[in-house]
Amino acid sequence: MNDKELLRECVTYFKQNKGFDRVFQQIRDKYKSLGTMGGTVRIAKLTSYEKEALTGFLKKDYLNKESAVIHVKAFQGALEKTKFKDISFEDVLNSYYMEEIQSNRYVREQYELRRTRFFCTCIEAYEDTPASKWLETIFATGENAYKTLVRRYDVDQKKLKIEIDTVCRAINHLPYRIGEKQSLPIFATKITRDPHAFDMNSPCGQLLLYGVSFLLGIKMPAHAQERAEALYQTGILVDEISNFVLCAGLTGYNKTGLHPGWDGFGRSCEPIYASLINLSKLETIRSTTGMVCVVENPSVFLTVLDSNVSRPVPL
Repeated sequence: MNDKELLRECVTYFKQNKGFDRVFQQIRDKYKSLGTMGGTVRIAKLTSYEKEALTGFLKKDYLNKESAVIHVKAFQGALEKTKFKDISFEDVLNSYYMEEIQSNRYVREQYELRRTRFFCTCIEAYEDTPASKWLETIFATGENAYKTLVRRYDVDQKKLKIEIDTVCRAINHLPYRIGEKQSLPIFATKITRDPHAFDMNSPCGQLLLYGVSFLLGIKMPAHAQERAEALYQTGILVDEISNFVLCAGLTGYNKTGLHPGWDGFGRSCEPIYASLINLSKLETIRSTTGMVCVVENPSVFLTVLDSNVSRPVPL
């Protein structure tokens, strides 16, 4: 009988005896934990099958016991006293479960190795670009989008690869790099042909915001207004119509000089609702006094404006 046949017979022997089921389960779990054949396993509430099997195999009386503490080495030693002595118990365990039993540590190391290779490939694809610098920093520090990327890696690697590619292209082509400003849907369309690709509730939108936060050296914005401000600094306009500021007594300048609309409202000190799209057309905004009074409440704004008609306060 060759080794394969002997191994098959050995496994058949253990599988046909119900008394060894829990013993093998416990030994497998112990091996996964330790990474080697060793330690002890405990079998509580022994069944009659287990009592008979252990008594016969280990040559120790378990018939009157309710539980058993078994040294794995002792179980392995008992096997070596049978005709299966030339068979590795590790081979028996693998054949019993019809798979290669791997330690938890080995499985974890292999997982981390595959994950590292995956992200290294992503970084190499955008070498010497702002996007690669962003990714390199993420995995060097474990900050920014690190937890998000690892979590998405565990869910769907192929989908994550597409998302990373999309966001890296976006980071490398942000409008502010060429002195422009674009609405978020227009920018998304140019990068992906999908105007909703970078919506803030989408995976790519979240990653883009992480990338922008890294470029600006700020924490991940938590609120809508903070997100809009961060994206604005990189040339992206979010809700460019609904996002506005109420001004009075200020003068705006574009690339050609004094903006006629702002000039008129500034001279008359009348309030102007300046949306993001209005502000995006300006180079600078100046106050006639060199100072600006900032208030949060529109009612307070109007009260200050009406109370200083003879001597307007830039707001």
